[in-house]
Order: sequence, then C-alpha cells, then structure tokens
Amino acid sequence: MNDTLRWSGPFIGRRTLLPEGHFSGIVKRAVTGSLQLDQSGFAEDVQVDQRVHGGAERAVCVLTETAYRHWAEVYPRRAADFVPGAFGENLCWAGIDEREACIGDRWQLGDAVLEISQPRNPCWKLSQHMELPDLSKRIVKTGYGAGWLCRVIQPGYIQAGDPLRRVHCHPARLSITDLWGLTLHDSPDRTNLAAAAELEVLAPTWRERLRARARLLFPPMQER
Repeated sequence: MNDTLRWSGPFIGRRTLLPEGHFSGIVKRAVTGSLQLDQSGFAEDVQVDQRVHGGAERAVCVLTETAYRHWAEVYPRRAADFVPGAFGENLCWAGIDEREACIGDRWQLGDAVLEISQPRNPCWKLSQHMELPDLSKRIVKTGYGAGWLCRVIQPGYIQAGDPLRRVHCHPARLSITDLWGLTLHDSPDRTNLAAAAELEVLAPTWRERLRARARLLFPPMQER
C-alpha cells in the first residue's frame, strides 16, 4: 500500500425516506467545491439517528473501491449498483482495504487530518437502502466490506482532487480486519484481545465491546 491514495467524494447525505418508510441520511451525493470538516463531521452531512451515527468518534465514514468490487462479485446481478457513495460513506478510497487500514493511522486530506477510530458496524438501513435484505448480516458475519470510521484530528476544508496521504502510522498496527477477527473468531488470542481492548486510540465503544468479550471468554479466576 502506498502512503498516497486516490479517493472519490466527498459524499454528503440529506434526510431521505427509504423504501420501507424509514428516514435516514445514508443516501448521499457527491459534492463539488470546498467543504468544511470539523470534529462532528462534514458541515452539510445529515445523521438522522445520532445514537448510532455521527459524533466525534464517527465523524467520517470511509469505504473502499476494493469493497465495492467484492460486493459486485457477491451480487453479480446488482454489480452496477456498487459504485462510490452507494453505501452511504463520505469518502471512497482506492488502493487500501480493511487489512491495511489500522486504528490510529492518520491521513491528511486537504487541510484536514483524519484518524482511523473503529470499524464501521452497519445497521439494517444499509440493507434497506440497497434493497438487499441479507447485506448487513453478511457484513457482520464476515467482518468485511463495510469500511471504517474516523475522528477529525485537525479541522479544515477539503474538495475533490485534494491529495490524500498518510502522515502517521500507529505503532500497534491493529487493522480493521484484526478487530473483526477478535470479535467474530470463536477462540481469539487472549493477549491480542486484551491489548486491543486497552488501545487508547480505539473508539471507547469498541474497547468496551472487546473487554466484554474478554470477560466472557476468559473469566477471571475466583479467589479461594
């Protein structure tokens, strides 16, 4: 993977009624011109259900061209629908996937600096939006193809064509794929699970998720 990547976007959503009657901000459109990005995300991007979307730890959603190619192979009859922006992400990156995207890595885009904070855990609205009932379940079962979320370390303005380059590699090298493995594998490595649960740059909700899994799989010994 190169430290400089191609990307498309930014994609910005408005409050939209989905086919089954629920409102969401997942339907996004590409925006031209300079767009402000701060700790809460893009200035014009709408998050309808803020319990599970948006906020400082989920300010920017990133997907990859690799993921879209994967889903086009899984759903060949719908291959034409898997294009940048379709999954409701803000940015689509090329030349990277979940195996190479690591928690705590920082990327500069325009004036802004992003830090990868956690995997994207898609909700049922992605399936409803794409009209593929099993899509979200497939992602959660395999841990692949949903992308990741970023916090904003340095606010700024971005626009299509700005360079995207990695400016910091976190030494832990905990990838999005690694995190899904710790979550989904029946017998994750105890040491790796414990280390990930205490990684400060990992979003708090995911740290607690891993701690809970560690307590379940490796309960502390009771004092006699």
